[in-house]
Amino acid sequence: MAEPTLDEILEFALELTGEAGRFILPLWKNVAVDHKPDGSEVTEADRGAEKLLRQRIAERYPEHAILGEEFGGDRLRDAEHLWLLDPVDGTASFAIGLPTFGTLIAYLRRGEPCVGVIGAHALDEAVYAAKGQGCWLQRGGTRPRRLRTSDAADPSDAFVVATNLEYTDLDPRNRNESVRLSKL
Repeated sequence: MAEPTLDEILEFALELTGEAGRFILPLWKNVAVDHKPDGSEVTEADRGAEKLLRQRIAERYPEHAILGEEFGGDRLRDAEHLWLLDPVDGTASFAIGLPTFGTLIAYLRRGEPCVGVIGAHALDEAVYAAKGQGCWLQRGGTRPRRLRTSDAADPSDAFVVATNLEYTDLDPRNRNESVRLSKL
């Protein structure tokens, strides 16, 4: 089989994200939460969406390796083509009804990240990028809008958005000095 182009991979990743959203959204706000051995939350939406994504990738690209948050991976060593899946990033938010969750899909070719897609299903948004093609935001059925980085050189001049500061250096519990987030 010929190596797929990045355009083909991106189009497929966007399709996958849409399919995951159609699976996940009916469970939003109405799903039981279990816990993994590490204590993190997991739901039927996490497991079911990852199974769906794995099945679709295996049908289209049976020679590609897959590493997912819920079921791990195989054939990872020296994989020419690797898909990384987080079917419901933000499971805690998902479980309590906050819209700050999404499906994350990445594709690596020979170890190099080439395509990334974030499906923010409750917000009806997708953010996606492919190597050499820039990063794009699509809301609902609108035309995609190219994104760019901020010109702010100092973080205090930047607009910062986060749904969970716990794992960042912005969380005061992770630093000795106080943190000022006056621009939020």
